[in-house]
Formats: sequence, C-alpha cells, structure tokens
Amino acid sequence: MRLLFLMIMTAFSFMALPAKALEILSGEVIQGGLVLLKAEPGSSLSLDGEPLMVTEDGIAVIGFHRDDTAPVTVTGIAKTGRVTSQQFTPKLREYEEQR
Repeated sequence: MRLLFLMIMTAFSFMALPAKALEILSGEVIQGGLVLLKAEPGSSLSLDGEPLMVTEDGIAVIGFHRDDTAPVTVTGIAKTGRVTSQQFTPKLREYEEQR
C-alpha cells in the first residue's frame, strides 16, 4: 500500500512540472488539424511573428488550413527571457471526395 502511494505521488509531482519547451498536449500537425500546445507558464507565444493568445498556464491552440503545406514557426518567450522556437510542418491529408 505504501509503495502504491509513493508511485501515485511521484506521478503527480511529474505532472506539475512546467514544460521546458513547446510541447504538443493533443492534436496532430496535419492539414485541417488543431493542436493544443504547452509552454512554460507565463510565456508569450507567436506564430510566424503574430502573437498567439496564451493562458497563464502556458496553453495555446494553433490550427492548420485544409490545404496548408508550408511550415510554421512557433516562438515562445518565457518570463525569464528564455526563447524557444519550434517549427511545425503539417502532414498531407487525403480527403474523401464527396459527390
């Protein structure tokens, strides 16, 4: 029982650690996709130089047009001044034709 308690507490302590860089929480980098990102709490983010809305916890959302093929760059600036940048290139999606 004590071991189970320690394992659970360890798992929760890792979940509380802030992201060290940009991290994809959910979604897929694909044409027509929506991606939920996590940055360090209090960070500001930009997408190809345009500011993104970011929660105080460092959560942001980016989306891709159904025909996007060009890579986009997300740049984050943490409260400490540390800059992180990550490029995302959407995968091609095959759409089923509707007639």
